[in-house]
Amino acid sequence: MQLIVKSLQVSDSDKNVYVEGYASAAVKDLDDEVITDEALQIAAEELKQEPYNKVFVNHDYRDIPIGKIIDAAVKTVDGVKKLWIKLVLNKAHPNFETVYKSLKDGFLDAFSIGFKVLERAGNKIKRLKILEVSLVGIPANPEAIVDTVYEKMFNPTEDDILTKGVVPGHPWKYSKDAESGWSKPSLSDFTDKSWDELNESEKRSIAGHFAWSPKNPPERFTDLKLPHHNPKTHAVVWRGVVAAMAALFGARGGVNIPASDRRKVYNHLASHYREFDKTPPNFEALEEAFQLIRVLQDADSDFDLNNHKKTDPDMETDLQKKVEELEREKAELEAKLKDLTEKIKEADEKIMLMAEILAIDN
Repeated sequence: MQLIVKSLQVSDSDKNVYVEGYASAAVKDLDDEVITDEALQIAAEELKQEPYNKVFVNHDYRDIPIGKIIDAAVKTVDGVKKLWIKLVLNKAHPNFETVYKSLKDGFLDAFSIGFKVLERAGNKIKRLKILEVSLVGIPANPEAIVDTVYEKMFNPTEDDILTKGVVPGHPWKYSKDAESGWSKPSLSDFTDKSWDELNESEKRSIAGHFAWSPKNPPERFTDLKLPHHNPKTHAVVWRGVVAAMAALFGARGGVNIPASDRRKVYNHLASHYREFDKTPPNFEALEEAFQLIRVLQDADSDFDLNNHKKTDPDMETDLQKKVEELEREKAELEAKLKDLTEKIKEADEKIMLMAEILAIDN
């Protein structure tokens, strides 16, 4: 694949340099290991979260990060699942110009990931924890290459302005629980301390039991949404995963999170479905159902639930007119049905008479 470099000038302080490419892929690397599709999916979500979204050069994580990942996803390219990332370079880094020129000239044209294996089966890595991503000259994974480098004026979109949350990572190993019941945990299920007494590490650990938070660590325990892990054992609970997925796209009683975050929360919960050998529901179908539910809710909000009447007089009048119109149509159809019934009866009598005549003639 040819590296694409687009108009790299970097002369305006309002311009950023972006790098896109593939940090890994589900193919054998130089160590004869393969990261599974599911592991890549989880990694894609974790790479968008602090502090594991940092990018270094040649795995020198003691240095200042040369960039930060702002988006990640698993994409299928020529039938291969690849971990796509988009990062913005750190213009404050003392070696920014050197790295920029190295990218431009093709000397830094690959990625490498530093990670800890959490679960493996033979040479297949089923779960991992990515600690950092680096720009390198030679990748361990043959598909981990820089694809595009380009410059863009910083112009925040509406999505950038909206407050987006994060899917907290799992800072611990966890097992699976397919049998237990499920109920929403409270802070006391995790600790005897108040939220303010907890340090950041303890808060992040608790956040890992949930699928969404405004930020990590959150300011308040009540900011955490969609729990699905056992607060004592960390085990992911199947009924908790199902409940979280239902709440994500639910009607009343569902969670209120930015629409732009639903996909990444869905991806996180879908990865748990696969851990239980279950097929996750279709995201687009859930989105369509969610929108329909919202429309129905908006319409239903005009009703007084105590007497089941419209509180808006104009709407009540319109409804009454519609009922009267339907009643008139019903009366007309009943009259036509009665007329047809009479005609059918007369036809039956004529048929019987003709049959008797034919019988006599024979």
